[in-house]
Amino acid sequence: MADIPTSSGLAEHADRHDRKEKDGGPSDSSSILSTSAASESSAQAGVKRLEATTSTWSKKSLLIAYFSVYLMAFITSLEQQVTIGLSAFATSAFSTHSLLATILVVQSVVLSVVKPPMSKIADVFGRLEAFTICIFLYVIGYIMQAGSNNVRTYASAAIFYSAGQTGLQILQQIFVADTSNLLNRALVSTIPDIPFLINVWVGPEVTQSVLSGPGWRWGYGVWTIVLPVAFIPLALSLFLNQRKASRQGLLPPSPFAGYSVKQSLTNLWYELDFFGLILLSAAIALILIPLTLASRASGGWSNASIIAMIVIGIACLVVFPFWERSTKLAPHAFFPKDLFTKVTVLAGVAIAFFYFMAFYLSVFPYFYSYLLVVHGQSVTTAGRITQTFTFTSTVTSIIISFIIKYTKHYKYFITLGGAIYTVGIGLMLRYRTIGASTGTLVGCQIAVGIGGGMLNVPAQLGVQASAKHQQVAAATAIFLTILEIGGAVGSSISGAIWTNNLLPKLQAYLPPETQVNATDIYGSVVVASTGWPMGDPTRDAINRAYQETMTKLLIVAVCVSLPILPLSLFMKNYKLDQASSVTDIDQHVKGTVIGGDISQAETREGEAIRNGSAVPETTQTAQPTSFLGKLRRKLVCVVVGDGAVGKTCLLISYTTNKFPSEYVPTVFDNYAVTVMIGDEPYTLGLFDTAGQEDYDRLRPLSYPQTDVFLVCFSVTSPASFENVREKWFPEVHHHCPGVPCLIVGTQTDLRDDTAVREKLAKQKMQPVRKEDGERMAKELGAVKYVECSALTQYKLKDVFDEAIVAALEPPSTGKGSKGKSKGSKCLIL
Repeated sequence: MADIPTSSGLAEHADRHDRKEKDGGPSDSSSILSTSAASESSAQAGVKRLEATTSTWSKKSLLIAYFSVYLMAFITSLEQQVTIGLSAFATSAFSTHSLLATILVVQSVVLSVVKPPMSKIADVFGRLEAFTICIFLYVIGYIMQAGSNNVRTYASAAIFYSAGQTGLQILQQIFVADTSNLLNRALVSTIPDIPFLINVWVGPEVTQSVLSGPGWRWGYGVWTIVLPVAFIPLALSLFLNQRKASRQGLLPPSPFAGYSVKQSLTNLWYELDFFGLILLSAAIALILIPLTLASRASGGWSNASIIAMIVIGIACLVVFPFWERSTKLAPHAFFPKDLFTKVTVLAGVAIAFFYFMAFYLSVFPYFYSYLLVVHGQSVTTAGRITQTFTFTSTVTSIIISFIIKYTKHYKYFITLGGAIYTVGIGLMLRYRTIGASTGTLVGCQIAVGIGGGMLNVPAQLGVQASAKHQQVAAATAIFLTILEIGGAVGSSISGAIWTNNLLPKLQAYLPPETQVNATDIYGSVVVASTGWPMGDPTRDAINRAYQETMTKLLIVAVCVSLPILPLSLFMKNYKLDQASSVTDIDQHVKGTVIGGDISQAETREGEAIRNGSAVPETTQTAQPTSFLGKLRRKLVCVVVGDGAVGKTCLLISYTTNKFPSEYVPTVFDNYAVTVMIGDEPYTLGLFDTAGQEDYDRLRPLSYPQTDVFLVCFSVTSPASFENVREKWFPEVHHHCPGVPCLIVGTQTDLRDDTAVREKLAKQKMQPVRKEDGERMAKELGAVKYVECSALTQYKLKDVFDEAIVAALEPPSTGKGSKGKSKGSKCLIL
């Protein structure tokens, strides 16, 4: 993997460039700067829309957006604290308390499978559009839950609600990653968790008031009103600043522009990886849900439907990675392949899996019911004890995030947190007795919460630090998806243990006179906790059955939490304020962001032009906050030429100093770098186009406002060279007469390749020579002929130096610029 050059790395690159010039002749271009671009080469439209938005909005807009994010987090956290207590009573109202785990599995499956497509929707369409979809799903889910009359409707509603909830969760984290630099991200990512510090205590009180007042249905229905209201400031901030970016010409074209409905649907199928979503959803659902249903099915595990579900689920799970690996079938896979080559990512997601799996075997979902029944706690007290974990983990994560900001390291907190987390669950097992005091129960939850708070946020940060900006949404989705899959597995196992142990134990321990009530006690926590007083033989039997079942859950939870500690040792201890060749960190967030001041890692100074006459001294930087508010001029460079001649590689190699590892055909793509010319900032927009005939009608959509064209051919393809004369120059000058053009020969590293020469010789051809390119440039009236190699970066920088020179000082004569006045742009009417 190529590294991002530091200032010293750029100097070495310049020296290498000079040595090659001595070997190959003097440079024909003025040297401006070689550096990595602010934007990611493979960024999809939604990412670019957000980058354009953050480049235009003010600090006030950013604060309004974060206020709205906090407000939504406050409302959703209060809702979770309230409804967590309502769910036991809602299912008991349908006499199906034992199905609580099954409903949680359904929710966990939805929580798992929605995150990847929601992150893809955010990348393809935009953050605003994705947020809006989530709010809609959330509202629909709670309307259905509030009006449900049976467990089927209640469970179906949970699908919509969970989709909206998990979508908001990941979008909040993606928004934080979009609008904060890596050093501040751990701290900023705790903003959605801060409301838990208040609501963890308020929630149980509200739950008690709802149950004793209007009833549990109102406890679900009220959120359908307040959440959309909280979303309005964020929606307006994103919408208005997108319009501002559009007026400034910063928004990329729609990825579906110029397509028919059928083509758009086909592109959407691949962009969102729909079949991959189906495989993943089916695998998770069909494997996990039967674990909680088998005991209730006719014939148990030998039931044909249960067996079929598991077999099909396993088959989908086996097929899924092969589908995702195919660049033809899944060109925009959920999980970027290179992420899974990084040990930090693998260890981080494994930690997330075991962390949440252990949580759903210990703290949730049956510990609350255990407190109500075995310890006779009130709804309020039981809620406060179980939510001690949430409060403690939130406080711990905030403190740890502050420490990470100033120590600039994260790994050691995961290791220590993993150890404390396991010890905390072990203490829950040790003090699970009926006689344990309330203080002891709370102390155990504090220990588990401290461990969870120390490892969760840093583990997510480590996974994000391993990703590029375009991959941050995918990396976040991977982490949170595996987290939820761990929760789903934990819920399935806890549900299986609960359903296969509690009822048989009740039937074994209940006195003969209450044996007939075993099913009712099993099905309703209300009956179990209030039907008989403490000390009654029936209550003692109920408590014993609950106690022994909870013990089994906690034993499994301790075993599941053990791998967290060794896994943390495999994570790389990144120094979070570095984004250079010394590290693997490759992230550049753009525009007004949290912690977005210029730093050494983000600003590279360039050298003056050697000739000194064409352009003033220039520097190129990632787009920092200090430039915002100034009038920024924009130069637009469009790259055209036959397909497969290396146009995309040319741009990626220039903007990232990395050569792409695989070929992905381009329809439209764009990149941006900021160039300081004197004291004035310029945005150099680089637009990639498709060379295939299928896009002849679509391609000119990228031509308006062009300042300079790069007409490319491969020196190993004489046909592409002839097409410069036959197709590309006529097309460019038809749409944009007078706009300066450079002819660019690519893939010069292959000109003397033996295999290439032998292949061409069989066709009685040879590679295109430099003098042939210069002759064509003179005949066609191009500004200049330049050639380069994207692979070796030989004279790569010179190509774009010449393009900037041509854009700023366009020629006044010549066939390619006849009648053109300085500063004119391409217009298509």
